[in-house]
Amino acid sequence: MSYLCASPDWEGRTNEYLHMFRHKAMDEKCYDPEAGQRLWDESERIWEAIVQKAKTSAT
Repeated sequence: MSYLCASPDWEGRTNEYLHMFRHKAMDEKCYDPEAGQRLWDESERIWEAIVQKAKTSAT
């Protein structure tokens, strides 16, 4: 990870999936905007539950 962050070889490159420093094709599901939205919504719901629990525990 440090190499990818610091190496000029990777500057400006985005949306590339690497496994063991080799390009690997992503599953087609990764490009499905509806699936992405469902993942985002569920992640938001889980995160909000964590935050609420932390607020309750802190009081």
